[in-house]
Amino acid sequence: MLRRIAQALVLILAFALDLSAQELRGIVARDSAGVPAAGVLIEAMGAADRARLGTTLTDARGYFILPLPAGTAVTVRALRVGFRPTDFGSFTLAAGETRTERFVLTGDAVVLERVVVMSQSACGAPSASGRLVATLLDEARKAIRSTQASSIRGRLNAEWSVASQLTTLEGNPITAATVRQSQSSTDRPFVSLPPDSLARVGYLETRDNNFTYFAPGPEVLLSEEFVEGHCFQAVPRTTDDREWIGLAFRPAASRRGIVGIQGTLWLDRPTAELRRLEYTYANLPRDLAGTPAGGDVEFLRLPSGVWLVNRWSIRMPRPTETEEAVFRSGLRRAGTTIVRRINSMEVASGEVREIRAGRDVIFTQESTIAAAEVTRSDASIASLCSAPLGNDEGVLWGRVLDAEQRPVAGARLGFEWRPNTRWVAAWQRSWETRSATVTTESDGSWFVCAVLRDAPVKVTVTTATNEAKSLYLRIGAHGTEGGKDIVLGAQRAADQVVGTLDGRVIDSLRTGLPWAGAVVRVLGTEREVQADAQGRFRIDSVTPGVYEVSAWDDDLLLLRVPMPTATVRVRPDGGVEPIVLQTLSPSALFEQQCGRARLEGEAILLGEVRDLASARRSGLQVRGTWSRTSIAQGVTEREDREVVETTDTMGRFTLCGVPADGEVMQRDGVARYGTGEILLQASGPTLGSGVIAVQLGGAALRRRDLIVGAPREVSRVQGRVLDPLGKPIADATVLLGGLDGPMTRTDSLGRWMLDGVRTNSTQLTVRALGFTPAVRELDPLGGRLTAGEMRLERAPALLAIVNIRGVATSTTAAGFAERKQNFSFGSFFDQATLRQQSVVTAEFLASRTSRVRSGGTGALVLEQSGTGFNAMNLCDPRWFVDGVDFGKLPADEQRTLLLRAVRIEIYRASLAPPQFNDFDGCGVVVVWTR
Repeated sequence: MLRRIAQALVLILAFALDLSAQELRGIVARDSAGVPAAGVLIEAMGAADRARLGTTLTDARGYFILPLPAGTAVTVRALRVGFRPTDFGSFTLAAGETRTERFVLTGDAVVLERVVVMSQSACGAPSASGRLVATLLDEARKAIRSTQASSIRGRLNAEWSVASQLTTLEGNPITAATVRQSQSSTDRPFVSLPPDSLARVGYLETRDNNFTYFAPGPEVLLSEEFVEGHCFQAVPRTTDDREWIGLAFRPAASRRGIVGIQGTLWLDRPTAELRRLEYTYANLPRDLAGTPAGGDVEFLRLPSGVWLVNRWSIRMPRPTETEEAVFRSGLRRAGTTIVRRINSMEVASGEVREIRAGRDVIFTQESTIAAAEVTRSDASIASLCSAPLGNDEGVLWGRVLDAEQRPVAGARLGFEWRPNTRWVAAWQRSWETRSATVTTESDGSWFVCAVLRDAPVKVTVTTATNEAKSLYLRIGAHGTEGGKDIVLGAQRAADQVVGTLDGRVIDSLRTGLPWAGAVVRVLGTEREVQADAQGRFRIDSVTPGVYEVSAWDDDLLLLRVPMPTATVRVRPDGGVEPIVLQTLSPSALFEQQCGRARLEGEAILLGEVRDLASARRSGLQVRGTWSRTSIAQGVTEREDREVVETTDTMGRFTLCGVPADGEVMQRDGVARYGTGEILLQASGPTLGSGVIAVQLGGAALRRRDLIVGAPREVSRVQGRVLDPLGKPIADATVLLGGLDGPMTRTDSLGRWMLDGVRTNSTQLTVRALGFTPAVRELDPLGGRLTAGEMRLERAPALLAIVNIRGVATSTTAAGFAERKQNFSFGSFFDQATLRQQSVVTAEFLASRTSRVRSGGTGALVLEQSGTGFNAMNLCDPRWFVDGVDFGKLPADEQRTLLLRAVRIEIYRASLAPPQFNDFDGCGVVVVWTR
């Protein structure tokens, strides 16, 4: 908690009388008629050096007593606000002498001119308003000096109030005002630092995490240090119709690291009486610049002529420091970041309630300080946050209370939560852990910004008596649910009835079965248990009351799924209804996220887009595309579909209606095929990712984050390909980012390297003869792509037997002749045919096969007889090598395989045997190398 000391000013009368043996006594009249002049400042100065030797005020009778030094010539004059000074002459008193004189004021009234044109002069430069500035300064200093002088009545009894309140920077109350009433026989209940100290250290002192604001007291405004260190000019009043004239001041020079003040002394133009001081702080630190730091002072002249500081206030912005540490895969990053935010301020104020001289009341006023009614809500507390909250962020706030429901001030609260759980490179789960520490205000209140909704927040509370408590809180996914009170030290009586929370947890989203091992917590308490294998849980000894019970799971946080939560009431007799905590069903979640009913086979693909610096990127387009093929009466049609979403302010996207899984179905003579593969890509004007092939595998919801980079952001990617025993695989094909991406082959040690690869999310495909191809999704980590080692599984020596039309059909090369006989619509090249060619090429196969062509790069393409393809009705076939699905191949890899082929089978459209079907209606090429 920041300690702030509002050392302001105020009050009346100044120095206690230092009674000497010789005194000048007098009665001062306002005119020759003898009307007493009350509240006139009588000032003694050295006749030779004009040094001020003492001051006093006349009382209601115009009477004063002024102690003087012995044997020294002293000049005495009367200073009256609104009039020119009256010289009383020179006096020299002998030791122990007391002299009484009568005086009449003769000074003419001061006339303050209207300010027509503001002075533009710099400090010390002559200007047309120089005389007016000097007059204003002289009159203001008279009034201020009068507040510092003592009368013959000595010290007065004063009653005053000091209030403190926490508000927003706009002045809206956050906490109720704390008001303290005081009284004393002092004539100075409020003081400021000495003028020379303020001139040296400034008006704001920063030490560690403590900020101390200083205000200018009357003695500061009277000092020569203040006058010499500031520029002055006359200014008109423009904010209202009061006939005031201002004396504006500002620091004469800006000193690095020294905070000064600037403002205006306002005087009443007809009477030249000082009314108000308004000031702000100048040369504030960068994080305080632009805040309403400052204050004001009101001056009042009583009918008796006595001047006093009536009211004052000071606005002190409160920097709050939060230590934010980032964790990845459970390991803490080196170092932490201290984030300073300015989102509230403390407003301190003071006012004089009553002044007494003996039994006589010489001033009284009703207090204007009252405890404002404070209505807290998520919206009002969120206005204190330094930055706008994200779509799924909220503000957590509340109070700390003791067992008797009294506020606990000064309690220290530590918060820890995960604002962003996500996947990173190589599909490793990662999270950031954000921490914050706050101290409760006088009414026990606290708040924390940018807390992830519907996620657990661990809170540790420590009081001044070292009483500690740990618990979990949560902001609801929707609505205003951020207000949470924490009760300390509540203990049940020995004879108090308690209840037992019994219930079950069901995972309707992922399995539809009981949720074994789920962590169940009673929010706002320290109680938590783990569900058993049947999803059952039991929490004993719960006192009567209303509780929130919730189940927690990191995977649900990753998928941004609302945590199952139930409100439970333990009745006074200990009775509790059974509890069922159940996650949303796939249909309910789809309707909540997508705003419509879910169709059969539909799912959600969501994620987050970040750049290489891990900053979330908004405004990028994320596109998910997929296709399915229909074949009816020999006509092939392919339906291409896509969903496009723009990332929000948190860089997040949600693609609704993507296929949950592949499909193979035949109904009413129409065969429909779909792989369930979704091609995912993020793009923008300057940033983009590679194309990622994603399959949900039947899940209703999956997350895939993307990292985007600029075209100029490239890196070197290298790795190694090994077999299951760790031996290198030579001449394996390594392909990045699909058919059009960069490609290379491994050397004799299985190593490979690619330069100039765009640094963003992409896919790595590795293929080698005799092995099952492998696909790895790559994401930049630390600003570069890292592939590392990849191990390929050996291709099975014997594939499964498939029943076709009731006949067992081999899927190996041994079944070549059988398929040639049973599938006459395919093209077959046996070993003898291929041996006749010195080099087997795509051109050779195209010349011997109907509707097969050789592309411009020497790759095989198939001609389609249906609709829904490109203008030439050509497409890239799928390749099977030794019975293993190699997918679609670039031309270079196709040429290599054809050189090693001993048998080749080509099937158009979806007319291949089921074990070799491509599911997209283009066709397949089956190559046997053994």
